[in-house]
Parts: sequence; structure tokens; C-alpha cells
Amino acid sequence: MIQAVAGLGVGILVGICLYLAKMLKYDEQVGSMIFKRMALLKFYMGAQLTSLLSLTALRLLGVIDVSFSAFNWLNAILGGLVFGFGWGMLGYCPGTCSGAIGTGKVDGIFGALGIMVGSLLFAVCYPVFSSYSKNLVVTKIGVSDPFWLCILSLAVAFLYLLIFRVFERHNL
Repeated sequence: MIQAVAGLGVGILVGICLYLAKMLKYDEQVGSMIFKRMALLKFYMGAQLTSLLSLTALRLLGVIDVSFSAFNWLNAILGGLVFGFGWGMLGYCPGTCSGAIGTGKVDGIFGALGIMVGSLLFAVCYPVFSSYSKNLVVTKIGVSDPFWLCILSLAVAFLYLLIFRVFERHNL
């Protein structure tokens, strides 16, 4: 129960940050899809980097235990395609869709309904997907070791700095 309340609190905090950063606007969402406005991408990359560095620090301090046993590339690619298609069609990702509803935008409700229908379809089809994809393209990723987690964090930070530099050069 405590984790659910903490998750709700973090979600509300992220929603407030999205609102204050003006990332809940439809124009920002669509602008990021067509590579005209990169503020949303910068916001999400900053959030990812903060999460990665925080998890690394908490793991090194022994507060949490992070381990990844296996990763299924096929599931990740298919999930990313479905997610991107939905975001492109609606103009909101699930987080900004919830934020749009919270700010009174009616179009966010249709996105939430689509998320619910998609989740229901996934739950119904999951047994078929899991049995089919279980034997495909599964790799072991040993990033639970603190050294490699630190290396991964630094690599992602460096990559994001390079991407930000390109954005600045092209005024994005």
C-alpha cells in the first residue's frame, strides 16, 4: 500500500512538473513528433537520467537491490511501436494524457479510453504473446553489478549531452 501511495505521489509530482514546464500542450507533443520542438524530449531525457543516476546511487549505498535477469528485444520493439503509434495518433503519451485530463482537456479522456482498451486487449492476448515470444531473442543483461551500472549511467549522461549539443546547434 505504501508503494502505491508513493507511486501516486511521484506521478502527481511529475504531472505538476509537466504542467509547469508547459509540456502538456498539444503543440509541444506534436512538435516533438515532427522534430520541430525538442523541449519535451529534453524533459524526458532529463527525467530518465535523473532516475538512472538515482537508482545507481541508491544501489551503491545498499538502499535498494536492482537486478535484471533477462530482456526480450522482440517485446520491447513491439511495445515501443504500439506506444509510438498511439502517441502519434493521439498527440499524448500516457503521462501527458493523464496530465491533460487533470488540466481539463477533453481530448485526454479519449486517450485514457484507448489506454484502457489497449491494456484489456494485451491482457486477453498475453498468454499467446508470452508463449510465442518466450523463445525468441531473449538476452541476459548483467547490469546489476554496481560497476557496470555506473558505467551505463555515465554513458547515458554523455550520450544525452551530445544530443543536447546537437539540439542547441540547430536551435531545437
